[in-house]
This record gives sequence, C-alpha cells and structure tokens, in this order.
Amino acid sequence: MKALLAIVFSTLIISTATAGNIKDLKIGFSNPTSILVQLNTSSSTQATITITDQTGKIIKTIQAVLSIGNNKVDLLDLTTLSFGTYTVSVLANNELTTTSFIHFDMDK
Repeated sequence: MKALLAIVFSTLIISTATAGNIKDLKIGFSNPTSILVQLNTSSSTQATITITDQTGKIIKTIQAVLSIGNNKVDLLDLTTLSFGTYTVSVLANNELTTTSFIHFDMDK
C-alpha cells in the first residue's frame, strides 16, 4: 500500500508501504522537533527501526518491542538532521515496512 500523507511542520511524508503484521506506519511528531513513528501491529514482536539518508547512510537504529495494536516510538530530534530525504524502515518478523519523508526549510 502506498499513500501520500501530509505536510507537517517542515517535513513532508512521501509514501508508506506496509507488509505482514504491521498494518499501518506513520511518521508523526511528539513536539515540533521530535520524530515519532506510529505503528499498528497485528501481533507482538521485536522490531528494528532504522532511519537512513538519501545516500543510504544509517542515521539511527532502534530496537523496539511492539505490542498488539498501536505503538509509538520516539526516534530522534529533527534539529540533528540536515535538510533532505530520509527513509524509515521497520524490520519485524523478517518483513520490511518503509516510509519516506523530506525534511526541509519552509522559510526558503
């Protein structure tokens, strides 16, 4: 499933692709500068959440235990990121779910 989501603050969500037990993956914000990943899972599982930049460089990796239903995981502070395109990947039960976002300067 791919869907255009929304412009929120200075970040544009490009698309979301879900697979397996992860029914929904969204990028949100716990405050204006912090990235929050929201996942809806159909079973409890361990997951590896990775943010990569447009060159494939890993910015951050988090290990998380996901419960059935909605889960929220704080990833990082946007102020630590350069402007550009990023991918958030979630690997759970050997299935990969991804979404992308663009972090940009709205003042320019």
